[in-house]
Amino acid sequence: RMQAAILRGTASNEIAWEKL
Repeated sequence: RMQAAILRGTASNEIAWEKL
């Protein structure tokens, strides 16, 4: 569960960086 949440967080962070 924790790893899945972290993976999702990193994925969303990458998207946020791409948007920037």
